[in-house]
Amino acid sequence: MKRIKERRGTMLRIEGPAGLRVLEGAVSILGSIIKPKGQAVIPKYKSLVVEFIEDSTIELRLGGDAKVEALSEDVIPAEWRAAAESIVSQGSRPLSCVVLGDVDSGKTLFCTYLANCAVARGLKVGIIDKDPGQTEISVPTTVGLGIIEEPVYSLENVEAVSARFVGSVSPANVIQRIIAATKELYDEALKRGSDLIIINTSGWINGRGARELKYSIIATIRPNYLVLIQRTNEVEHLVKPFEKSHINIIRVRPSPAVRLKTKEERKARRESIYRNYFANAKVRKVSLTSVKLMYALLATGAVLSKEGLERYSEELGL
Repeated sequence: MKRIKERRGTMLRIEGPAGLRVLEGAVSILGSIIKPKGQAVIPKYKSLVVEFIEDSTIELRLGGDAKVEALSEDVIPAEWRAAAESIVSQGSRPLSCVVLGDVDSGKTLFCTYLANCAVARGLKVGIIDKDPGQTEISVPTTVGLGIIEEPVYSLENVEAVSARFVGSVSPANVIQRIIAATKELYDEALKRGSDLIIINTSGWINGRGARELKYSIIATIRPNYLVLIQRTNEVEHLVKPFEKSHINIIRVRPSPAVRLKTKEERKARRESIYRNYFANAKVRKVSLTSVKLMYALLATGAVLSKEGLERYSEELGL
């Protein structure tokens, strides 16, 4: 157990596994305010930046690989604040926003901050996580939809109200499934009364397949906003076809709080999510005559007659 007392304006990056409890004052994590008795949990392979918005005292429980370091730059750049303000201040509803960026550019951080800004305005937010490999909502191999009506410090705290199984952690293998799943969940978010729908995309940005996926998502959803998070111009090619459209394109740089993750860390994080999700799972028996399977050959063929079965058995030597 470790107590830390800091003055207003201090920022700490905490890498999990760790637990945080506010004893005095107040801190902010991506716009989610945590006051005395409030807590936050940082899983292994994840990190959060805590901003002291008052002179405050916090209590930390640090796991074996946890780290704490001070940051000198604001975790939420001024251009992020301006981008979020321009989106949530729009009078028309519902609004939609697709967030694009390379791997480890801070897409999830921005989506969380934008959602918190919208909630602070009294908006109901639907958020779709369409990265089947590094999903924060639902579990890997799925595209998930969460509804946010209160501030959250991490999208992992958002319960999936609906999800679509796409069957792979790599979007390259299931492009059309992801497009279909995203459109279905977008329509569901509208039916649930979302004022703002945020679509968090994968970091797959290069190659013909990446273009097909991103172009199709944008063309299908026709969002009000595209937010490009880029260090130079690495995602410009994904929005070229839409520069003359009605879509507002906002360009911002990554947050200084973004930490690059290794492939091993990403894999370990997926495995951790699987373990937690299936921790209390039970073996269930399902009759294939009472359910229909998507994307599978099993149970999609014709029923063989007795004569046909005998003929095939003979030919196969069974």
